[in-house]
Amino acid sequence: MKKLFGTDGIRGVANKYPMTPVMAMKTGRALAFFMKQQKSGFSSIVIGKDTRVSGDMLEAALAAGISSMGVNVLCAGVIPTPAVAFLASMIKEAGAGIVISASHNPYYDNGIKIFNSKGYKLSGDEEKTIENLILNHEFNNHSNAYSNAHFNEDFTKIIKSENDHPENCGNGDGNSKNGDVEGNNKKGDITGSHFNIGRISSLSYANEKYAEFLKNLFMLELSSSAGLKLSDQNRSMPENHITAELSSPAGPQPSGSEPVKSGLNTELFTGISKSEKSGLYRKLKLVIDCSNGAASEIAPLVFTGDWFDSEFIFNSPDGRNINENCGSQHTDTLGELVLKHSADLGLAFDGDADRLIALDENAEKITGDRILAICASHAKNMGRLKNNIVVSTVMSNIGLSKTLESLGIDHVTTDVGDRKVLLKMQETGAVMGGEDSGHMIYSNSHTTGDGILTALKIIIVMLDTGKKLSGLASIMKVYPQILMNVEVDPSKPDFMKIKEIADEIHAVENELGKKGRVLVRYSGTQPLLRVMVEGPEKTLTEQYCKRICSAIKTKI
Repeated sequence: MKKLFGTDGIRGVANKYPMTPVMAMKTGRALAFFMKQQKSGFSSIVIGKDTRVSGDMLEAALAAGISSMGVNVLCAGVIPTPAVAFLASMIKEAGAGIVISASHNPYYDNGIKIFNSKGYKLSGDEEKTIENLILNHEFNNHSNAYSNAHFNEDFTKIIKSENDHPENCGNGDGNSKNGDVEGNNKKGDITGSHFNIGRISSLSYANEKYAEFLKNLFMLELSSSAGLKLSDQNRSMPENHITAELSSPAGPQPSGSEPVKSGLNTELFTGISKSEKSGLYRKLKLVIDCSNGAASEIAPLVFTGDWFDSEFIFNSPDGRNINENCGSQHTDTLGELVLKHSADLGLAFDGDADRLIALDENAEKITGDRILAICASHAKNMGRLKNNIVVSTVMSNIGLSKTLESLGIDHVTTDVGDRKVLLKMQETGAVMGGEDSGHMIYSNSHTTGDGILTALKIIIVMLDTGKKLSGLASIMKVYPQILMNVEVDPSKPDFMKIKEIADEIHAVENELGKKGRVLVRYSGTQPLLRVMVEGPEKTLTEQYCKRICSAIKTKI
């Protein structure tokens, strides 16, 4: 049986295995069972989604599976991925959070990402346990009695993989060798707990709560830079304290035209951007591309009011236009509008708003590596770069390493994937890390990558230094880096065992010598082989990359 969990959860074409309602229901059941097995007293799971047309279908299936195990479901609706991590960590009764999204992929794809009760993505071992439950038909063909009468039985009997007990496994489509497709066990159905069913409710004001959290973080850091003394605890994620009200939360709610009041001296920030000539303050002019995705509703809650003069584009999702010629991977239209309106900054989010690509006032693209360099330099100057370490992936531009070295900052690299970045940050004690694709993690502020938070971090540096983004980005020289994707067989054979491909890769490496590097790897979410070549000159580097891609296309 093919592995379900990839680099970032379960992903595939919607309504095809493994992204079917049947598999989503099984995933919901497995996660609910896994959560209850922890015996931590949690009673609910949060579900959020982006704007894909298949999101409603998968949400309904997940909610059915969870509630069938006696666990409540809190549906947050269309909301960014990091907001679900936040809600899972802040709602007292929540033991997990699920995001239905395929990030930057086309609308016809979808995925399932899972966060634990602390707002972190599941570990590899936790994913394996849940995957074994999803694929184990002894578990799936019993009623919800598993959530009660059999809950205290030997858990290892339930989570044995199909490799250990193939007789208990079917083909993943709901059919089983020991039971029928309706879930009736032919050896005798287990009964006794059919009325232990969870409730499914809407979580009101979820986007507003998250917008308030982000704006308060923004004000805390901005106030700290202005000289107010704030403890490290105040700059970090607070402990669980939100109760999952299903009506309006207590206290004043943020609107699209007024910043959240944080109790700080907001008179310090009557305006937002200081004019170099007059010394007066004005609002920062932004153009924001919401990618017709999860940022469409929340971005206006964050980037309006006294601080920002914002224009929002691609913020009318219809279920099929998410990421379509817009967002973090398609910034041409954003760049045109930045120039047309003389904007200070352009911001492009992806479909679930966990990554950001920025454009400076000249519409030049500022990707994750340069964002890391900008924020790391500022954090070091402000005494906020704990342990003097920045983490990125092996895909980072060589210019990032050289820049950090010149700043006296230790640079640690790891495998591709924001989860890998976070793990390495935790191992090294780093508080900042990310990927060139725009996934940025600031562990003093959040538990996962967040595009909107990253945008606010950039703005804070601009305000603190009084510099334009182009000036800040000049800290790092970007070396020519060519990245090409080759569609390959889903079986993903070991390409280094194919002589012609291996020979071409080695030949390019030898020709580059110390002036560049080659990195070839499979995508963790799509049937693609990614070829990256760095070199001293763009045209030559592109030729090297095409040579390797040609060998791959011929042999795979």
